[in-house]
Amino acid sequence: MENKILQPKTGKLRLHEDVELPIDGLPLFVQEYINEIVRVYHCPREFPTVAVFSVIASAIGKRVKVTDHKYTNPLMLWFVNVAISGSNKTQPVKEVLRPLREINRENYEAYEREYELWKADKDRDENNPPSFNQLLVGDCTEEARIKILQNSSHGVLGHYPEVKVSLMTWTATTKAALWTSCSACSTATMFLLTARANLSQSSSAMCS
Repeated sequence: MENKILQPKTGKLRLHEDVELPIDGLPLFVQEYINEIVRVYHCPREFPTVAVFSVIASAIGKRVKVTDHKYTNPLMLWFVNVAISGSNKTQPVKEVLRPLREINRENYEAYEREYELWKADKDRDENNPPSFNQLLVGDCTEEARIKILQNSSHGVLGHYPEVKVSLMTWTATTKAALWTSCSACSTATMFLLTARANLSQSSSAMCS
């Protein structure tokens, strides 16, 4: 069977012969950025577009909330790229996430400086040490993930390159703790995942 994603007749990589995720409703500079990622990394438009939405959602964080006039909660969003192996899902997403990783690194450096000052203070409050306001998280232990969510004052983007592995390692207890922690801490949580699929299953999805 011809691999239509990697060898399209048009010479342009696409997830589907006739359908492509439209971006004309986005600001012009965002469209230009997405198109440049597509040009440089030679990937379907959907990959960087989904990553851009996840980064924008992370930047907004808990500033946007939804309410049913009974409960008010920040958003928990899922972004998933699904395509066959070798369709270049990883590198475009890494590039789009690069500014977030840089901010995350700066936050950690600030945390280290604050922690050293706290540690040197003889009158420090042992029950209130500095915390790292982490914006980006990958594969980690259940305890670490919950602690990150609890310490987050803005929101967290969980980037998992393999959705199958991630979901399989999340036990029922982990999922319950994750949802409970997100709700209790009023944390806006975004998940950006990648999955392998056969030709008939290739797609990108954004949902809440």
